[in-house]
Order: sequence, then C-alpha cells, then structure tokens
Amino acid sequence: MVLHPLDWSLITGIATDFAFGYCMYKMYTFGNRYVADIQGAKPVQLDEGLKKQLEKCTEKTIPYVWVEGLVAPVGNPMISRHSDKEGVVQTTSLIEHKSKRIIGNSWADTKHTIRDTSEFIPFLIHANDQPDHKIYIAEPRMAEYLTENLMMTYDKFEKKENSSIFKHGMDIISGEVSKGFHEMERMLLVGTQLLGIGELTLEAGKVKLRPPSDGKRYIVTAMSKEELINKFKSRSKMAKFFFKTSIVIGACLLTFMLYRWFKKVQDRYQQRQQLQIIREENRRVRREAAEQRARNAQRNQEGGQADRDGQNGEERDEYRDMCVVCLTNPREVVLINCGHICLCLDCADMLPTPLQCPVCRARVERFVPYYNP
Repeated sequence: MVLHPLDWSLITGIATDFAFGYCMYKMYTFGNRYVADIQGAKPVQLDEGLKKQLEKCTEKTIPYVWVEGLVAPVGNPMISRHSDKEGVVQTTSLIEHKSKRIIGNSWADTKHTIRDTSEFIPFLIHANDQPDHKIYIAEPRMAEYLTENLMMTYDKFEKKENSSIFKHGMDIISGEVSKGFHEMERMLLVGTQLLGIGELTLEAGKVKLRPPSDGKRYIVTAMSKEELINKFKSRSKMAKFFFKTSIVIGACLLTFMLYRWFKKVQDRYQQRQQLQIIREENRRVRREAAEQRARNAQRNQEGGQADRDGQNGEERDEYRDMCVVCLTNPREVVLINCGHICLCLDCADMLPTPLQCPVCRARVERFVPYYNP
C-alpha cells in the first residue's frame, strides 16, 4: 500500500503522541514514588538521643529521614550586599530589559541576563529551643529546592535614561532600545525554618544530612513537608492528566489512520470488482463481434481491394485507440467523472490511490466499460 503525505503525518503524530505520553507516564510514576518516599521517610527529633540512636544503626547511618530546624551558619554568616541581613545562601541576578523590533513597526520586550550567581557557605540546622542539638547540611549545592522560596532582600529596577536625543534615535533605527536594569538579591536567612530530607549519618562525632546512597532525592527547602508533598502530588496529577489526554489523542489518530487504510483497501477491492466486470463484459462483446464478423465474411462475396482497404483502416483505428500508458492494449474503460477514454484494463488496475486520470489528473470515482466495435 502506497503511503501518502497525510499517512506519514498521521504516523508521525502517533509516534510523537506516544513519546509524549510515555514521558508523562514516567513523570506520573516518579511523582507518586517521590511522594511515597517522603511519606515513608523516618522523622528525626533534634535531641540528645540522636547520636546514641545513630551509633546503634548499621554504619552509623539511617537511610532516609526528614528533619526540621532553624538555619545557622558554620562560622561567619554571609552578609547581604544591600542591607545588614545575614544568611547562608545568596543568589543575585542582573537583568537588562530591552525593547526589540521584530516585524515592521512591531516591538517586543526582551530580557538579557547579565549576571546570575549563587553562593553557599557551610551551614546547619538546630532545634528551635536547643542550639546545641544540630545537624550539619552536607553538600548543599546538591540539595534540591534549596534556592527556591528564598527571602527577597533587594529588588530594584533602574530605568535607563537616554544620554541624548541622537542616541535614542540611533537605538530606534538599530531596532533595540534598552529600557533599564533589574537587580535582585535573594537569601536564605539565618533563623529560617528549614526542612531537610536525606540520609543521616554520624561522621567524626558530627551528625550530617547528606545525599542518599540509594538514589532517593536529597531535598533541603524552606517549604514544609506538607507543601512539598502537595507540590509533587500536583505535578503528578498534571502528568496523569496529560498522559490520559495523550491516550485519547493517540487513539483518535490511530482510529482515523486505520479508517483511511480500511477505505483504501475497500476502494481497491471495489475497483478490482469493477474492472473484473468490465473485463468480462468486453470479452463477451468481443466474442459476439468476432462471431458477427465471421458470419459477415461468409456472406461477403466481394474480395480483394475492399478487404485490404478495410483491413488498413482497422489497423489505423486500432493504433489510434491504444492505451495512453502502455501503448499496447486497446482503450477499454471510461473514467468517471472526467469522461476520458484513455486506459486499458491492465493499466487501470495499476493506478495508484487516490485514483487520478492520467490525462487531466481529475479524481476517478469509478470505471465503466468502453468498447468500440
């Protein structure tokens, strides 16, 4: 079966939908697994018995725990560049806002990031009422969601003033006008309530929270446990919705493609049936014509030149009535709706779908027999 551009488009659409649905399904299963991991994590209290509890565990490690406490630096804290606030994580960004010509006189706002940095210092979390009961956060850069929900400590947009009318005119001509600079600073402040989820271990007399060795997620965030679980559930529900949507779309595309193929097979079968009927009808007409010519020959008493002239005329007519495709067989079918008589039965049977007239390229709805005695 010959595949046409629409068939290839449907196959491509189904393959793309399958890939998208698979990704959404994996996101859905991963989301459910993350929720189950967090809900199954062992809660840990920051108290005097924590070290004793770890010493009794295998390799002085508890595989997956969650713990809450207040942020405190290990050593000197990080000071904000624009205030006296203290923190342990600092992210700064400087973004230039521009207006850029896109098409004709249409302008669109664009952003250009000049600086985007994140700085970390070693820190720990301790109990609300007992600063001596603490857990060190190992490898904070590897922790997920640590740089989310940070406190905004500086946020200022400075509008750029044009130095001269000439400079402003040149910017308009060039198609790019600077509107100003937006500078922001965000920090994880000392004393912030923090949630840590990971592997808890005792190293050199210090309790540390580190990335799990079994591949589970290592999370340190200012969100609460309930907010974190709801975040994963929301993503999982969205992925589930898109997964079901992709199933519906894929089923519709597949059904439409199968329907098109079924119609092609059905049309091909009907075409063959029509051509078979035409072939049998032509055989019957030729047989009757041959019998009639035989009877006429018996009654014909004239000979010679008349017979030769008739024979030459038949040869010329036969050559004129040859199929335009093979130039061998006589024309035997009429193409409907265009009405052209240009094909033999064999060539009509080999027409590719969708059926088109080889003379005018009009769509062929059906065939009817043609015979020129």
